[in-house]
Amino acid sequence: MSIIEQVKNELLRRNQDYIEKVDSYDFWNNHIKFVVDEALKLASVYGADKEIVELGALLHDIALVSNVGTKADHHTNGAKIAEEILTNLKYSQDKRERVVNCVLHHRSSKNAENIEELCVCDADILAHFDNIPMIFFKSFTMGKMTLNDMGVFIQGFQKDFDDLSDKTKETFKDKYENIMQVLFGENWRQPISFEERDTKSNHIETIIHKIADLCKNDIKSFPEIKCMDYVDIFPRSEEDRVLLNDEAIKIGNIIEKNERGTTYRLNKPISTELGNIELLKIRKFDETRLPWLGAGDFIVNDFDKFKNKYQNAKNCKYVEAPTYNAIEIKTDNTLAYVMDIPTSEYYKTKS
Repeated sequence: MSIIEQVKNELLRRNQDYIEKVDSYDFWNNHIKFVVDEALKLASVYGADKEIVELGALLHDIALVSNVGTKADHHTNGAKIAEEILTNLKYSQDKRERVVNCVLHHRSSKNAENIEELCVCDADILAHFDNIPMIFFKSFTMGKMTLNDMGVFIQGFQKDFDDLSDKTKETFKDKYENIMQVLFGENWRQPISFEERDTKSNHIETIIHKIADLCKNDIKSFPEIKCMDYVDIFPRSEEDRVLLNDEAIKIGNIIEKNERGTTYRLNKPISTELGNIELLKIRKFDETRLPWLGAGDFIVNDFDKFKNKYQNAKNCKYVEAPTYNAIEIKTDNTLAYVMDIPTSEYYKTKS
């Protein structure tokens, strides 16, 4: 049996385990098989080593398939798992390192250090356009998006296209523009205002409710948590940051501005299932935070007791900062912080 067949069999075994034990999402049929197909096409065009490229494509999301870590760090976790799998299969060290680097650097073509890595990077993006129904399905069912969030979809597809290497971008451009026009109409290039994105409610309020909904399931296992009293919103782009701040200033007052973003005290608190939100921060645009809509800060009665119980628990980490200490709870859906001092208390003296 070839190394390709052995690795594919291991991937499919883990994929089936994920479907049966975690949730019903099928990484192979929904995404990875498209990446492999696109990667091999690019390898033929660019003269890359097809074996390295195919193995890199098969293993690029192995951490997600194995349910290890989060989406934000799946490239680094994936590289370690790929190293372990290929070592167990006695794959040569030189080739093994090249495949592992394909996994490690697959998040953007800007990270690619050779033509094999570039093929895997670009194929990962092109696969999104091969299976658009899956993108919409995950967004509407898992991400709780609505039809009013078309602007987020457009920005997501635009970011994908921008992340392609220049050479692949050039050959894919016509197909990309045709896809965007079919999906979003002839005016898809025009910026979408918040009024167009969500005509029924305040867009910031909608985002805060979505963050609360996503946090709600993941904090069920922490009965000590009382409520959420502060929200960070992570812009989808620099343009999105400007629009969010333009909206925030209309519904609140600036109480702090620093290198991380702008904090507002709302004129009228936003009521959610997890608590009333009077404070929010519009963060600076940060690509590493795109997996999450934002973060919530939470209150407990006894932080030291909570820290001792959960600082080494799954998805939890103790964080020390100059002005606060916290337990970070991080999953694919949720980024939450249980604070030693409630954030609302910290900002009480801010005007």
